[in-house]
Amino acid sequence: MTFGEGQDPTKIIIEAEEGLQNQHLRAVAWGEVIADLRRQARRDAVDADLQRAVEPLIKSFQDQSATRKRAIVSGLYVLAVQAGSGHPLIDVSERLGVSIDSVKTYIRDARKRGYLTRTPPGVIGGEITREAVALLVAG
Repeated sequence: MTFGEGQDPTKIIIEAEEGLQNQHLRAVAWGEVIADLRRQARRDAVDADLQRAVEPLIKSFQDQSATRKRAIVSGLYVLAVQAGSGHPLIDVSERLGVSIDSVKTYIRDARKRGYLTRTPPGVIGGEITREAVALLVAG
């Protein structure tokens, strides 16, 4: 399955390889495939927007308010998790030049204040919320 470069982004081109028959194509739950592709496209767009919002704030992290620091840490944490980091707390700590304990505190506070969605204890992950994004893009 490919997306034609420079082509209509709403169209998917499926090229059957040898041995792939129509019955195989009919067995695919295309509605689910399309829904997954749409979710991924939205996630990619959010990631790009989040990256653009967070990057300029990294250098001035120490000068930001505690509220904005929580949003910055949340954004970096989400980006690290989505990039497949096995150690997002360490990655964020290194990017910002702060201790891992500080990152943990920011993440915990961000979850409490609704900037980052909750996960079960000890589980990596979460989604950044609109409130946190609004703090990131506010001038």
